Amino acid sequence: GRARSAPYHPVADPAPAPAVPQPPERSHTEDLPEPEQEWLRRTAWTLVTQARENPVYYATSPVAALDRFLDTHLRTRPEAIPSAWARAVHDDDTRADLLDTLVDLVAAVE
Repeated sequence: GRARSAPYHPVADPAPAPAVPQPPERSHTEDLPEPEQEWLRRTAWTLVTQARENPVYYATSPVAALDRFLDTHLRTRPEAIPSAWARAVHDDDTRADLLDTLVDLVAAVE
């Protein structure tokens, strides 16, 4: 505890951190070219199928399971990946953005 004779000096709240610029969101799939939309739909369906076929992995850690499913999917046919998502094979942030887009796409359908 604090000594009763010690003067009280409130601590000022820290200044908010400056906003970090973020890459543009890719969640509006209807704004994308049709081939990319089709690839996203097929990829989302593949992840849903894998999650249903592996319920233990999905139930234990859904995000980790989907990330592993997506990583495997991307590495099996890297030539089919649209150029906007090509970095997802080697870049965790791009893969996370892609995973968010796929989850949003599935959520919009269901």
